[in-house]
Amino acid sequence: LAVGFILGRDREGFVVYVTSGFLVWYLCTGIIGGALNIFQEGKTAILHAVAPMSTHLYRLAVREVIIFFHNFVVFLIIAYLFGVLFEIQWLYILPGLVLVLANLLWMGLIVACLATLFDDVTPAVQYSLMLLMFITPLFWYPEVNAHRAAFTTYNPFYYLVTAVRAPLLGEPASATVWTACAVMAVLGWLAALSVFQLTRDKIALAL
Repeated sequence: LAVGFILGRDREGFVVYVTSGFLVWYLCTGIIGGALNIFQEGKTAILHAVAPMSTHLYRLAVREVIIFFHNFVVFLIIAYLFGVLFEIQWLYILPGLVLVLANLLWMGLIVACLATLFDDVTPAVQYSLMLLMFITPLFWYPEVNAHRAAFTTYNPFYYLVTAVRAPLLGEPASATVWTACAVMAVLGWLAALSVFQLTRDKIALAL
């Protein structure tokens, strides 16, 4: 609310815009940031081969999804107060969320593997997420900032945030957004599985 009233010109629309953006952003940072220590937290189970290492990443994702739906209640309150609750495109929220999770899981897997083996990865990811928060259009509208087009076109988090935020604001995400999220998921999982195969045996030794 503070950000919306301080920065927003069209305060009602801007408050909802910022709230919906941060709703998705917290899910992104929760999974990626949580993945930094996920193997360390599951050290005992990993060393004793109690369950596959991917189980720890799925557990993190479930926890963050639960938090997401708690935060979703806050968004619904804001949407009701500013009169946009009944404009939400409910049917598009779930597939958008599925695409977002599909991408966040491969990102989390890569981050978890690299952070376990290399100490410098953790601060690098943390500072990168802080920078990405300002590069990603959470506080600003892409359509009225044409000079920042590169921050959306080449920013994967723009597509992830938009896939869920667009239906929350009353319109389904564009085909470009859906396609970008799907392509990122396919290519990302190929990369993540390759990284996991290369580092899997080294992770237990590094714990």
